[in-house]
Amino acid sequence: MNVLVCITPQTNGKRLIDKGAQVVDNDKLHILYMQRGDSIFLSESSGSILEELFDYGKSKGGIVHFISGNHFLKGLQKFALEHSIGHFVMGEPLHGSVTKEKLEKSIQEYIPNALVSIVENPDYVSAEDAAV
Repeated sequence: MNVLVCITPQTNGKRLIDKGAQVVDNDKLHILYMQRGDSIFLSESSGSILEELFDYGKSKGGIVHFISGNHFLKGLQKFALEHSIGHFVMGEPLHGSVTKEKLEKSIQEYIPNALVSIVENPDYVSAEDAAV
């Protein structure tokens, strides 16, 4: 099953790419950054960080993609259908954001039977931990 790693312009995205490379088996590894909104990059460093992550992803055998759209889940759904994606690798939601379970359920509403791996980030408090 083809694997999609969703990244953001953060250098810790390498851990997501590593996880995707671990689970890809003999299929294709795709690395995707989806830009939402009007601006091309959120900060001055975004472009260089994404370039670094794309280079890293290529070194792991991945195919890199950069798309834009206003609805993240619809964009994922379209991409998944076009590239036969069955496994998604994502970072855990930021503090104050949705829970891991809600993120996984939301993806599966748009892509039924999708396998979703959410990789924890040791650098911040998850939404679940913040609720405790």
